[in-house]
Amino acid sequence: QLNAGEALVCDRQGYVVEGLSSNLVIEHNQQLITPGPHPAAVSGVGLAWLKQQLGDLLIERSFHWDELQPSDAIWVINSVAGIRSVTRLDGQARLGSSHLDDPIQRWKQLFGFV
Repeated sequence: QLNAGEALVCDRQGYVVEGLSSNLVIEHNQQLITPGPHPAAVSGVGLAWLKQQLGDLLIERSFHWDELQPSDAIWVINSVAGIRSVTRLDGQARLGSSHLDDPIQRWKQLFGFV
């Protein structure tokens, strides 16, 4: 039985595009990355708001599935559901996303903006 709250969408070349109903933020190598720009992606209202909150902390760039590391944290953002941490990906625990009460505060602290 599949119990998934979201599906991550990749293109044929393996580049991460977005979530099925959300945009993504990936904490990778001490950077916050949102995949894009991509012709198949939707720039959501939640992502636009997050870009305003984080400014230069959030980098938009192409991100290949093979770049993902076990310690990378992933969040999905949707204007209705908010920011949610990905706790499992392909059945594996995502260690980088544990114990997050307020991801925006975490990101700002991590990068010295608080």
